Amino acid sequence: MGRLSLKLIGALVMVVIISVGLMIFLTNASTESQFRQYLTQ
Repeated sequence: MGRLSLKLIGALVMVVIISVGLMIFLTNASTESQFRQYLTQ
């Protein structure tokens, strides 16, 4: 039982880390494209 809960907690932590990393990557990409549009104007 303890190992199962540890695996579940580990999986949840991995999902949270991956989702946060994706959010940061997407926000960085969007701000970079806006910055390029601002430069080209």
